Amino acid sequence: MSKFKFWYVSIVRVSEREYFSFGIKKLADLGFSVHIVDISEIEWNSSDGISSIITPENVERSICHTVNDYEELMHNVDENDIIVFNGNAKVKLHKLAMNNSNLVGIQLMGAQPASTIEKKSILDRISGKSIKSIAAQLFKVWTYRRPKYNYDFVQSGGIKAKDNYLGVGAKTDIIQGQSFDGFSAFHQVTENKDNSTPYILLIDQCLPFHSDNEKMGYNIESKADGYFARLEAFLVRVENKFGLRVLISPHPRMKDHLAYKKYIGKRAIFDKTTNQLVHDCAWCLTHYSTALNYAVIYNKPVIMLDDEILIDRERWMLKSYAHALGCEIISTEEKFDKNHTISISKDKYRMLYQDYINSIDSIDKDNIDVLLEYVQSKRR
Repeated sequence: MSKFKFWYVSIVRVSEREYFSFGIKKLADLGFSVHIVDISEIEWNSSDGISSIITPENVERSICHTVNDYEELMHNVDENDIIVFNGNAKVKLHKLAMNNSNLVGIQLMGAQPASTIEKKSILDRISGKSIKSIAAQLFKVWTYRRPKYNYDFVQSGGIKAKDNYLGVGAKTDIIQGQSFDGFSAFHQVTENKDNSTPYILLIDQCLPFHSDNEKMGYNIESKADGYFARLEAFLVRVENKFGLRVLISPHPRMKDHLAYKKYIGKRAIFDKTTNQLVHDCAWCLTHYSTALNYAVIYNKPVIMLDDEILIDRERWMLKSYAHALGCEIISTEEKFDKNHTISISKDKYRMLYQDYINSIDSIDKDNIDVLLEYVQSKRR
């Protein structure tokens, strides 16, 4: 058993896929002591409604409902332990981690492309926000930029994934990494494509039932009837135009599976991974999912799907992905013209791959192989 312990501090619920892609299960299997610290309720001032998450053997898991819960837990951290965040936490939580361990880092395995055609001014960014929230954000930026509170390391899934995160400074070591989807594509087996009829895949954010809605402070479940009616009509038009059926891969953080199934009918596929479904499809539709990384890895064409249900932040992500991929945006209420074709930009796919999907020089290595090499070099 190692003399040091890994503490994974997560700003979202850690689901089964993160156990693998973050390397939590592998660390436990290798004999390391691992403790997951769930701070999602503190970060978002709300529960995401997801509670039925299975924790692997040999892994501890604590849900911190308050800052006091987190502070008490941090008292158990030895200075030689390793603390790994998966996103920028509130200032007090970040400081507590830095004060209790001498090796604190962040894994950025789901970063989204930040480039977009539309540039927001500072006034646009603060519009509608209270003086208190603006002040809190400015304080957070100031704190994270101080060398004292810079991360010791950042594991970046692609060379640009780290660029838009606070706390990455001159003292921060940059180590190689793979995105969630890069890890799945490289290290989890996909079966060979069978001889069944090809299909179009909707990588669905399950917008009315996405657990992020509550965390972002809004509820759009009341808009589900209209949204799913528009979506189904659009999917029928797609099938008629291209002569292929549309299947759906639902988002793993969906809250209400029964309500979703009621709306979506028999299209949704729950018994295969998104990795496998993208691997086997003809091309993809989505609003803005990071699972588009699979489409890049497997060279699948993509259309970004807009709808009136998207809020400004979601539409910004949609446009960012469209710009990065060089693909088109179509509304659920649009019709295809008779000469419509689907294609990819190989140059943009290649750039997105190196910027946001994989920076590890050998696909035989995974995130934990790289992280352990780094940690062990620091703990000699």
